[in-house]
Amino acid sequence: MSGPKKESDRQTSDASSALSALHDTKYLNLESYRQNGASVRTPVWFAAGPEDSPNSRLRKLYVYTTADSGKAKRIRRCGAIRIAACDMRGTVTAPWTDALAEVVTGE
Repeated sequence: MSGPKKESDRQTSDASSALSALHDTKYLNLESYRQNGASVRTPVWFAAGPEDSPNSRLRKLYVYTTADSGKAKRIRRCGAIRIAACDMRGTVTAPWTDALAEVVTGE
């Protein structure tokens, strides 16, 4: 059941402020999209890639899931997502930001 979205829920921040909001949290809310365009929000644990990577401007965040999960299927179809810091129940605690996701396999 979803009600009207709050104004704070509609806001999308820039990437640097979104990453700083994720600095002190273990969870992010990952919003991916179904084929019909409907969004699906999923709270997930994440790990941040190293800051000193050659392309540190584009910080990488990693989420583990099984290959047959809904979020993996949606990301394989379309990598455009939104992320926001959240608590373990998925309550968003910082502004949303646009991001790109891809499925990574192996080590």
